[in-house]
Formats: sequence, C-alpha cells, structure tokens
Amino acid sequence: MTVRHWTMQLPTLSDADWEAYAAAVAGAGELAATAERAARVEWASTEGRAGRATPAGMAEPAAMAEPAAMAEPAATAAPAGMAEPSVTAAPTTTAAPAGMAEPTTTAALTGMAEPTDAAEPSVIAEPTTTAAPTTTAAPAGMAEPSVTAAPTTTAAPAGMAEPTAAAEPAVRGARAGRSDPAAEEVARWSARQRRLAALRVHDDAVRSNGPPSPIPAVAVTLLARHGIDWSRTDLAWALHRLAAERGLEDGGAHRLPAVIAAALDPAALHGLGPVLQALMEAVKDSRFPAAVRKELARLLGVGVARAARSPVPPHLLHAGDAFGPQTRAALADVLAAPGVPQLLLHAASLSRPVPSTAWTRAAAPHLAAAGDAARAILERYTTFDGPVHDDTDGLLRGLTCVLGLDPAPEATALIARVAAAGAATARRSPGHPYAPRAAAAAVELLADRGGEVAAGALARLAGTVRNKVLHARVEAALSRVEAAGFRIEPIVDDHGLPGDGRRTWTLDGCTAVVEIEEGRARLRFERDGTPLKAAPGGFKDSAALAEVRDVVKRLGTTLAEERHRIEALLATDRDWAHAEWVAGYLEHPVTGAYGRRLIWQESTDGETWITGLPTRRDGTWILTGPDNTTAETATTRNATAADHTATRNPTTGSATADHTATRNPTTRNAAKDHTATPNAAAADHNATVGMRRFRLWHPVLAEAGEVVAWRDHLTATGLRQPFKQAFRERYRLTPAEEQTRTYSNRFAAHILRYRQAGALMRTRGWRAAQLGPWSGGDESEAAKELGGWRVSFFHETADDPDSPAYDVEFCATDQVRFARRDGTGWQVAPLPEVPARVFSEAMRDVDLFVGVTSVATDELWADGGEDRFHAYRVRTGTGALTPAAEVRRDALARVLPKLRIAGRCELGDRFLMVRGTRGAYRIHLGSGNILMAPDDTYLCVVAKRGAAAQVWLPFDDDPMLSTIISKAMLLAADDAITDPMILRQLERRQ
Repeated sequence: MTVRHWTMQLPTLSDADWEAYAAAVAGAGELAATAERAARVEWASTEGRAGRATPAGMAEPAAMAEPAAMAEPAATAAPAGMAEPSVTAAPTTTAAPAGMAEPTTTAALTGMAEPTDAAEPSVIAEPTTTAAPTTTAAPAGMAEPSVTAAPTTTAAPAGMAEPTAAAEPAVRGARAGRSDPAAEEVARWSARQRRLAALRVHDDAVRSNGPPSPIPAVAVTLLARHGIDWSRTDLAWALHRLAAERGLEDGGAHRLPAVIAAALDPAALHGLGPVLQALMEAVKDSRFPAAVRKELARLLGVGVARAARSPVPPHLLHAGDAFGPQTRAALADVLAAPGVPQLLLHAASLSRPVPSTAWTRAAAPHLAAAGDAARAILERYTTFDGPVHDDTDGLLRGLTCVLGLDPAPEATALIARVAAAGAATARRSPGHPYAPRAAAAAVELLADRGGEVAAGALARLAGTVRNKVLHARVEAALSRVEAAGFRIEPIVDDHGLPGDGRRTWTLDGCTAVVEIEEGRARLRFERDGTPLKAAPGGFKDSAALAEVRDVVKRLGTTLAEERHRIEALLATDRDWAHAEWVAGYLEHPVTGAYGRRLIWQESTDGETWITGLPTRRDGTWILTGPDNTTAETATTRNATAADHTATRNPTTGSATADHTATRNPTTRNAAKDHTATPNAAAADHNATVGMRRFRLWHPVLAEAGEVVAWRDHLTATGLRQPFKQAFRERYRLTPAEEQTRTYSNRFAAHILRYRQAGALMRTRGWRAAQLGPWSGGDESEAAKELGGWRVSFFHETADDPDSPAYDVEFCATDQVRFARRDGTGWQVAPLPEVPARVFSEAMRDVDLFVGVTSVATDELWADGGEDRFHAYRVRTGTGALTPAAEVRRDALARVLPKLRIAGRCELGDRFLMVRGTRGAYRIHLGSGNILMAPDDTYLCVVAKRGAAAQVWLPFDDDPMLSTIISKAMLLAADDAITDPMILRQLERRQ
C-alpha cells in the first residue's frame, strides 16, 4: 500500500534530525534483535494457545470473516490492541505510555483470530503518569537526536480520556509456564532504550522485502507496552519512513506511527490531523487482515480526534452513512460529556454478537458513567430508516450489549426496538438488513432476558426477517424463550393511535388526521370538520407535518407486517384466551383494523368450535353467525392431523384439492347444526367463560355449506376482508397424492419466469438456492416452515442449454414435499399425516407462484424465435382451472350481477364470455388470456399498472380478478377502444 499522497503535508525534518535518526537506528540493531526475539516467543506462545500457525499479514482465518449474509463468528476474540486481563501483574518499574492499550493476544494484532477464551478489553480510563526518562546513556555509537531530548506530555484532551496500558508480565511466555530471557531483558530496559529499539524495528519493517511477518507489529506493541516517551518528531520521522514502504500487505510498518499518534497529546499533534486522517482512510481501504485494519484505524482515530480536539474518534459515527453525521450534530453535547468517548471505543471493540465475560465486566463502568449517551444514540437509531456503515453497525452492536447490562424493562423495550430497526430492509432488498450485527446482538440479548416484551419482539421478528442467517438466529432465540416458559405473542406498535384508530394534530385552526381505512394508513386534512384537498399553509414545511408523514409511513409498514403475520396464523392451530383475543386482535388500534373483519372460532373444550364475526354488544365482544345471530347457533368440528379424504368437486366433477375432515363423533357437524341450539347451551357457555379460547377460522376445516354461507354474507353486507378467508382456496388431498404418499406432483411441469418466481417466493417467506450456470445450479429446493412443518418445492432451470446467457430466465416446477421435525433435522412425512391447515396453505403458495409467474399468463410473451413453450402456454392458458381460479370464478359470480356490463357477460366453467359491438370474446378465468370468436384468435391486452376495476370485491389480494373485470369492461365497450395496438388486432381479425 502506498501513502505518498499525504507525505507532502508532513512537517519537514532538518538534516541534523535525519542524521541523528540514522545514527540512532544504525546503533540499535542489538536492541531491535532482542525485542524481536521476545516478540517471536510471545507470538509463538499465543499461537500455540490459539491452535493456529498462520503468520500475520496472510489471509485472515475464515472464522474472522463476516459474509454479506451476516453470519457472525461463533466465538470471535477481542480486537487487537485492547487491554489485558486484570489478573496479570504489571511491572513496577515501567509505566505504560498514554494511549497504548495492551493487546489481548498477538494474533489479534497481526490479523489472526484469537482463542475463544481471550480476554476482552478492560476499561479505558485516564492515563497514569508516564515514567520519566532515565539518565541511561545511549550505547556507544548511538547519537541521540536532539529533537527527542524533551519528550512531550501525553495528557488527554478535555472529554477524551486516554487508554491506559493494561498490566502485563515481563514475559508473556510465563503464562505458558516458562520464562523468556529476551522478554525479561526488554522489561529491564529504560524507556529510551525501548524507544530506540522500536525505531529500528520500524525502519527494518519499512526496508523489508521478505514475506509478511507478524513480528514487527508484535515487537512495537511489546516495547510500547512497557513505556516509551514519544515526541512529535518521532511521529514525523516514522511517517516519512512509512512512505518508503515496499508495499507489504501485513500492516507491520504502520504499527509504530499509529501507536505514536494514539500516545501524543493535542499540542504535539497540532496540524497533523489531515495527515493522520488520510492515513486512516488508506488503512481502511487496504487489504490488511480485518483485525489489523480495525486496530490501526482505532489507534489513528484516537490521534485524529486529539488533533482536532474532538471528543469522538473519526472512525466512529463517520460520514460513511447518514446516521453518523446526523447523530454527531444532534447529540453534540451528549457526545462531549465525560466518559462518552471511552464508552464508544469500548463498544466498537466488540467483534461478536455475544460478548465475553471480560468484555462485559469491562463494560459495566461505561454504563454507569455514560449510560445515558448509549441510550440516546440507540434511541436515535431506532428512528433512522436506512442502512448504516459496517463501522456504525459494529458500534451499535457494542452499545446494545452495554445497554444489556441494564435490567430495567425500559432497556428491554429499547433493545427490542434496536432489533427491529437493525433487521429492517429496503423493499427491493428484503434479504439485506440495515444493521445485521446490531440486530443479531439485540436478538441474543432478548433471548437471554426473556419476559413478555422480549418474547413479543422476537415473535414479530420471526414473521418479518427475510435474511436467512438472521432468521435462523431469531428462531433459535424463540426456542430458548419458549423453553423458558414464555408465551410468544408479538408486540405491535400502535404509533400513538388511540382505540378508535384515529390520531390528530392541530395547527393554526387546521387538523391533520391519520387513520386506518380498509387496512391502509391515510392522511387527510380538515378545518372545522370540512375536508381539505391538501395540507393548509400552516402545515406546509412545518416540523409537525414532517412528524405526521413519518407516522403515516411507519404505520403503513406496521400494517403490512401485521397483515402478513395474521394471514400466516391460518397455517397454525394457535388460540388465545378471551382477554388476549380482545386486547390483541379486536381493540388494538392497528391489529384491530384487520381482526374485526375476520371470521373467528370459539371453544371451551378444544373439540367443538362455534364460528362467527366479532360483534360488540352490551359492552362485550361476541361472535355472530352469517345470519347475524349469536355464534352459538353455528358450530364446526375440530380437524385432526389426518383430515385428508379426497372429495369430488360438485361443479366440475373432478377430484379437487380438498381435505374432508374425519368426523369426531362427539362433536357437531356445522352444516347440520346451523340452527338455533337450546338456551342451555348458552348457559353452559357462560358458566365456562374462563375457559373460552379463540382461533382463526379456516375454510379447509369447514363443510361446503358453511363456506357458501359466509361468502354469501360478505357479498350481501359488502364486508371486504384484509385477505382471502371466506373466499380462500381449499386444497385437500387428491387420489393421486394418496398414491404417491410422500410427494405431490399437482403443480409439476409448469414453466415459470424465474426472476419473478424467485422474488415472489422470497416475499412469501420461502428460501431457495439460486439457479445458475455453476455446479449444482441446475436445480433448487425452495423451503418454508409452516406450523412446525417444513415444506419443500423443487424446481430446475428450463433455459435453452445452448443459450449464452448467464442469468436463468425460466424454471420448471417439480414435486412438493413435507417434513416434520426429527431432533435437529427433518424427516419426510406421508402427505395424509400433514395437518389440513399446513397442507392447504403450502399448496396455496405454490399455486400462487404458478398462477402469477407462469409464462402462460405473460401478455407480452415473445421467445425471440421458435416458441419452445407454445404447447404449454396453450394447454395452461386455456385449460382447467386451479383451486385459485375456482375461487375467482365464485367471487366473480357474486360480483358480476352488480356490474353495469352484466347483461353483456356470461360466466362459464372456465371462461367469462363478453359480447361487444365489434365481436365476442372469452376471458380465461385462470390466466386472464383473451380469445376472440369465432376462431379463438389470441387478443393481447396489457393491463396498465394500478388500473384495477373500481368495483367492490370481497378481498383485495387477487390482482387477476381485478384484471379480468377490467378487461371485461373494456371489451363490452369495444367500439370505444382507442388503443392502436388493440385496434390493429381487431382489424386483422375482421
């Protein structure tokens, strides 16, 4: 690495200075040789205990790497240059120089991973008095430079306490039960002798053209640890010599200038800040091993901060992201408080999500001295929406672990918010958390703390995290919390909304209203109850308007997460006590917007379930049936795990994906018991009110008559559910699946647009290896956990093998399999043993992948030559309906009579027929493809983005239904079409 770009800024050394340093270095050969012998013993001893033999400067061990997916090392040791454990005894005759913290292990100093039990840094405190230079004369022939005769005092600037030297035995090898004569000799030297040895070691490192070596860095650190008095001219000479380095990639020649910069006081560093800043940036961009790079940046950062008399080192909260400068500006007074710089340095030194005992012990005084600063920085981060630099992520991780020493409930709540903020992602990059290191540390802390708040936060993360490694950590943390006996229920932010879900701000007589409407966050303005079209003048460019818009944005995110979480509950048998159900799903300002529009079930024995919509009567919540009577009149039986008997579709006569539940003779059939029950039942129900449990209703567990009744009710009342529930597809075992036993081919042999399919899989929580032209890249398995089961969807590349393209364009679908947990692994299970909810929800996801991303639904399909998939497109684009399309047909049958085009439409088994002025058309209910009479010529009509039909629909999560209705309205008035592409197709047909 070259540093010549900043050497022009260095202060000039006189000829006399150069001569003096040359003479001093030339005469210090024996001293340097002794120091290097001691360094070799120390390094060998450390490497022996670590079980490693990789020399410094080489490629860093795999255990130190943190990949893009943020898999943290299981046990990464303390960063280089940190303090030694307090159990080691300090030599009484030598004092450490200011700014020099002792390395825990030499391996860390030289880029090596440390042993897992290595000590973490101790508290960074004010320096002790530096030992005065002795009067020992220089060895013969070693002229002492006049510029170093009066060493500078290394006092810390205001608010910037210097790191102290930690206690260290004279011979590190003593830890291994042996002594080292060289180390003992170094310990007896004067500060002047150690200084001369360090200068010679540095000069030799600059001149070296051999292989990378850890010894120079270890030797400099060993010498400085015993006490050296540095001067400004020493730093200038070391930097000048560094400019002549031969470009070794071990960082050894950078150790001395970094050590000196961290030891000098602000006066001695005056004017050198830009030079040190440039060197620090060059180090951060270098190829040095990560631990070496991090420690050099820390030491140089201390020097830059002192030179600028800044309380915060420049390598922390820097301009590498927006959060750093914003925090420096907003919390300037907080960051300048005593003890805060030491807190930040200690926090940044943490290199793993679970700190060691030594690091934690050393963090306690920092929490006591500057805990408010840690809380302020973390609170500010929880409101920051965006990615942060790796340095900032590491700092946040350490601050979170410092806060973890606070047992207060408020600390737990803040840690939970840090976990959520760190795990958040951009919409287009759901697998890349904003701050993965901080999120991982927060997750570990929440698991250790336990309690309802921690359990709730982890439960929420389990449903929102898309990063594979972080999600696995969250799942493991949830298992630990559940094992401790805590019930997992997510905590949902209400964003300040009261019970009615309507929050207001008033300014200059105008009111801004944030409310939830149809499951979406809305912002509107009004004056004296009269709606306004836009923000009034008093609100424009005001801080209040910025706050309002931030609330709308965050509320929208929470609503999307809650919708996804509640829908995922359909795959589980999760139930709640009455009080939990009411507080969490009906009266919560956010979740209640969904819960009150869903169908629920109630039971007092876990076997017999009554079904209804939540209705508030006489101050309490009850369930009412489709006919608005109390839900005691509508009951259903409880499904078992083996509710898999194939049924026949009464409409098509074909086998459908239906799980008909095995009837429990002790329970009632919903279709038969849809009449009033004796009043005694209500009395018994009231007697067991404390035993009432509630769960979400799933149509796969209901009889066909009950499903029809609920669909009729939604259509008659105009109630729109947040997602398909009454109109939800039901997938039950087919005879073919009963024969295959362990796998389903129901959705095999489809051709999907791979990029869109992969994105949809990730959105739905499936994880799969990427397809591509590499070994093993021709096939993949998408997997998802549902209700304690693992579902696998196999797919493979379908691209032309002769295609030169690198990215996969198409994939072919294959089997779907289910597995149950078997210890730490998974065991493939027979399909009849899969719970009905799990089977139906898994197959619904796969049907969604096929229905949305199949090439048969691509309006603009063009293969650029021979259409390899023509037969598939014809077969699928006009073929039999899938369960999703069957539900679409049912919904359309209920909606169509209310449309103004009803007289021009006729609904068939697979098509919606539309009569226009120019001709007649058929719209396939599965693909949305249009065929023109009389010869079924294909008509390409591309729906505009967001141009959905403005009609009432019982659900809003089927874009194809809206597209079909929009096309029908267009074709019914085909004489008014002006689109030239459509007109050309119509004219050709005529």
